[in-house]
Amino acid sequence: MLLTGAGLFVRSLMQIGAIDLGFQPDRVLVMGIRYPTAARINDRGAAGEVSRRRSVYVEAMRRARQLPNVEHASLAVGLPFQSSFGQFLRIPGWDSIPEFKAPGPLISAIGPDYLETVGARLLEGRAFTTADRDGSEPVVIVSRAMARTFWHRDHVVGECLYWSASKDSLNTCSRIVGVVADAHVWGLKELPAMNYYVPFGQERGMGGTTLLVRPTPGREADVTRAVRNLFLSIDPSISFVSTTSMQKTIDPQIRPWRLGAAVFALMGVLALVVAAVGLYSVMSYLVAQRTREIGVRMALGAQARSIVFMIVRSSVMMAATGVVIGLVIALWAGRFVAPLLYETSPHDAGVMVGGAATLLVVSVLASAIPAMRAKRVSPIEALRAD
Repeated sequence: MLLTGAGLFVRSLMQIGAIDLGFQPDRVLVMGIRYPTAARINDRGAAGEVSRRRSVYVEAMRRARQLPNVEHASLAVGLPFQSSFGQFLRIPGWDSIPEFKAPGPLISAIGPDYLETVGARLLEGRAFTTADRDGSEPVVIVSRAMARTFWHRDHVVGECLYWSASKDSLNTCSRIVGVVADAHVWGLKELPAMNYYVPFGQERGMGGTTLLVRPTPGREADVTRAVRNLFLSIDPSISFVSTTSMQKTIDPQIRPWRLGAAVFALMGVLALVVAAVGLYSVMSYLVAQRTREIGVRMALGAQARSIVFMIVRSSVMMAATGVVIGLVIALWAGRFVAPLLYETSPHDAGVMVGGAATLLVVSVLASAIPAMRAKRVSPIEALRAD
């Protein structure tokens, strides 16, 4: 029963690991800056201070790209599993935007090199460049799910969509220049979200800029220190530079399956050890009790291999009885475990057969030493001892 539970959770964990999130969160550092008070905003004016802080991020991105251990760096407002934004949206051919089962449509503002930084896949068209900024032609990149939902096809480069922070100002066409792979935004088990991306600087009614950095493998700590120092050199008034990773924001959703797999695997290993020790002890005791019988059998011409087979068969029969009982309990208890599994049936035949086979193999190994001991019994000494 415990081996079946371990197998089910391990398979669920494997299924979770196989989910295509639409991006690669490993090695992506998410960095933000904090200021001690709002006094600077009062002195300079809110708009001026916001603009100044944005320029700090832009300069930090530029310098971060020049660091030796950095592969890519970009900026973003709105990140998967961290923050998302919705805006008023108008799409030609649709009178209104209905509610969908999938999340979205959700908007994010991204800088040049964002797709390479987070590992998102560009399916068609182009990514944003440094020429796409505030004041340039309004452009947008959409996810494949959004393209298929609203245009009913994958090839939508050149189409228009209208978005705004105000319902009364949906008048500017944002031309679609690219299509990217679908991405999850809040949950591992959700449907692929409908996302659209605008160039950093063209967003309105959104806030929360972050710097994204992808270091070379194994140099995350070095890059974190270097970028922190870089921020402080640009603006000494920064009080704190926060750093996390995209993977850490996703890990809490994976933890239940990891915990379940670890707990059941540990208990399964302990159960195997107990079963092996128990079978070995029982078979050793039975061999000692049946020494005279074994001696008589051998005196009457029994072959050594038949003696070994007799001992091993007894051990396997005991284990098989336990396997049958355990499978019945596992099948009954599966309905309670089912909500905790991901894309895995609680009655998975492969898992159950694997657990049963493992226990039977252990029973054979546990009976090996007692069987070899029985094989070496001397008929004369067995009869004389009697």
